[in-house]
Amino acid sequence: MNEINQHNILRARIFDEIPSGVVVLDRSLTVVDHNRAFSSIFGESEGKRCYRVTRNQQKKCSPCPAMATFEDGRRRVIEQNGFDRDGRPVHYLMHVTPITDSQGKIRHVATITTVFPGADPARVEALVTAKIETELRTIPEIAEVSSTSATGISVISVELIETVPPETIEQLWAQ
Repeated sequence: MNEINQHNILRARIFDEIPSGVVVLDRSLTVVDHNRAFSSIFGESEGKRCYRVTRNQQKKCSPCPAMATFEDGRRRVIEQNGFDRDGRPVHYLMHVTPITDSQGKIRHVATITTVFPGADPARVEALVTAKIETELRTIPEIAEVSSTSATGISVISVELIETVPPETIEQLWAQ
């Protein structure tokens, strides 16, 4: 196995081993990729609209934080109430991050969400956020990692380097 394939396998494993829900959305708010933690909370979601998956709604949220990020390119942290895959209420923070191509056009947004009921912010930081950030920083295509730890939840934002070719962005998130 060559070095590139080994590296891609490692990135795929890291993406799936992150204990926080990671989801990538396109401009139609369709889930184009997600990791195992996201599907354990919200169920298998590829090809479905985010508002159907996380909030069990027929229409997009108003205001929609993902659409706002597509429009202005800003990162945002939003407190949300939704429903898990079994219809139980779930409260979480959602950090929305734009994913741009080499011309600066926003092609996707990514969110990382962790629900950790009852844990204080320091414990969330120590047990979840710091460990995930450490792993993410080993991926050379990641330019920036930022986070917020709050009571019961960790939200991490990831930005890819500008030189990642647009045709490989979806592949990187899939890995």
